[in-house]
Amino acid sequence: MENGFSKRHSLSALALLAFFAIGLFTARIIVKARQKPILSEPIVLPGSGISVSKPINIGWESTRSWQYESDNSLTLVAQQFQDSPRQVEIRWRYLLCSSDENAWEALAEKFEQVNVIFGKVQTLDGSVPMEYTSIRSRGGLGRTFYVGIAQLEFGRALELRVQPSQMSGIDAEELFLALAGSIQYTPLPELQAGKDLTDTLWETIATDAKAKSKEQEAFVIKDAQQKPIGFFHSEYAAYQTDSQAQLKIDNRQYETNHLLAQSTLVVDASDQTFEWKSIVQNLRAEQAWGYTVTKDVDGQVTVQPNFDKERQFSSSCLLVPELLLPDAVRLFLDHPQQRLVIDVLSASGDMVPAILEKINPSAALARSEDITQAVKVDFLNHRGSFEQYYYNADGELIGRLEQQPLKRPPFKRVRLWERTSSKELKRIFRDSFKAIPDTVAMCDHLEF
Repeated sequence: MENGFSKRHSLSALALLAFFAIGLFTARIIVKARQKPILSEPIVLPGSGISVSKPINIGWESTRSWQYESDNSLTLVAQQFQDSPRQVEIRWRYLLCSSDENAWEALAEKFEQVNVIFGKVQTLDGSVPMEYTSIRSRGGLGRTFYVGIAQLEFGRALELRVQPSQMSGIDAEELFLALAGSIQYTPLPELQAGKDLTDTLWETIATDAKAKSKEQEAFVIKDAQQKPIGFFHSEYAAYQTDSQAQLKIDNRQYETNHLLAQSTLVVDASDQTFEWKSIVQNLRAEQAWGYTVTKDVDGQVTVQPNFDKERQFSSSCLLVPELLLPDAVRLFLDHPQQRLVIDVLSASGDMVPAILEKINPSAALARSEDITQAVKVDFLNHRGSFEQYYYNADGELIGRLEQQPLKRPPFKRVRLWERTSSKELKRIFRDSFKAIPDTVAMCDHLEF
């Protein structure tokens, strides 16, 4: 009797154990199914030819679109949260200033002070090949995350990182491979057209430097109510070196009771080098920031602020210093392409991709009978940030309009630049404008 009871008890225990094991196995399958990445539709990065996806499983949060970063890149970030702590972060980075030689070197430098081990570098095939590896702490403790880099044309690169927390139960490599498989890349003719334009720009500077000598440009800057709020003025000079004529641009921009910016750009177009010194002063706070930006014959750009450490990056073949942007836009009028992409370098050393597009004068935000051609420049660092350039029948620049996004109502700032004379600027702004020889006004006033 006792023996039969013991057998029945053992069978019941085995059944319970089997039921528990089946439940545990089922739970693991459900958890794994929930962790299996569900990816979004392709998210396009304008002006790049690139589109990628991001996880959209429950618990994931992400930026809505690509965001510009101060390290000359655009990023798309998604994070998984569970009961508030972050479990996993994925980060796409589109690098504007990269090369085959320095992409992995730059990555290694970021980790040189950290005690980590790089795994074997493997290559993934796809619309664009991507090399990737694992990175983990020495001793096997801590998290392991994955990094991949795909080299693109025109000095670009695409980087992907998947970084789980120590407590994350997600398969980081599986997620990485799924995301890497979502890359779609089609080389853009607009990028090649941008390279052609910048090549022509440097050639034009080399041949026409003397012709621009002693030229001046004067613009009065007005707000949406047509009230003068500042000016922009440039003077050109050329001088001969042992190799070729160099072009020098002295520039001054003033915004009433707000800002004074002065800079000097010296360009040697024969080897595509330059030195650009600027100082920007906040008139309300009496603060001033200085920058020296240089580009050498090897394409190395060095940025030296007077308030921060020096930084360097490799310039792409699409680089146009901002003071030369009007010259580039003017050349674009004669270019067969309707749209193209260039990189605009600011006086503070930020590189911003921009789309140049020819538009119908009837679509211009400013109104004038003198406008016969117009070009829109979309800056891709901020949505809604653009400029429009207006030209008369002789191909002369007669005005500009700029729009900048704001975080508060009215959520945008629109300003109109009217071509005028230095004499008129002196009359309007008095002692705030440095006395210079007169120039001739080139057009009637523009209107919004």
